[in-house]
Amino acid sequence: MLFFFFFFNLFYIEPVFDEFFTSFNDNIGIDDLLFLLHGFEKMAMSKNDIGFTVFITLEILYIGFINLKTRDFCYSTAKDLLSNISTKYPEVMNVLFVTIEKNLHSIGVLISVLIKTLPLNTWKPKQQEMNTIASWLLNFNCSSIENATARLMLSSLNWNFNTDNETLFLSTDTHIAVAGLIYEAYEIHIKNENISCNQYELLK
Repeated sequence: MLFFFFFFNLFYIEPVFDEFFTSFNDNIGIDDLLFLLHGFEKMAMSKNDIGFTVFITLEILYIGFINLKTRDFCYSTAKDLLSNISTKYPEVMNVLFVTIEKNLHSIGVLISVLIKTLPLNTWKPKQQEMNTIASWLLNFNCSSIENATARLMLSSLNWNFNTDNETLFLSTDTHIAVAGLIYEAYEIHIKNENISCNQYELLK
């Protein structure tokens, strides 16, 4: 499975259905497109194959949030389908993050809709993903999509205890690192006033 993720991240550029959805027009009914999305979800949820599930998940992400000709009609349905899949298979969150990172500006303002729907409270970001979030928070001004996405992701993670009420869901090291990250962001964006930023917006 690790080999699959490595291979996928290196060579996955765009979905195999790209040509079809690029030619999407009035001859293809919106209802048919939504029906197809639900069919994708059913396939992903019924297969005990993480590689196939990841493939379908990224197809839904592409149709609902990246493809300019389909996303206006599909993003609302796609966000719920992505939430359902990633709730059942939390491991797809890592591949979703990579794809979101590569297509952040293509997704644009819809990123907030997507992030608020995904079950980030079940996600345990890897160090590389935390590094990306930290870079977005520190190196981009508060009005940027990168900074806004970083803030939204951090606020959506699960900072509580596990169900045993004895261990933290995210590691202690992650808690310490993010606390330091927030302080550093404050120093850069607010205290030194190098970048115009609303204090409450940054820390919310």
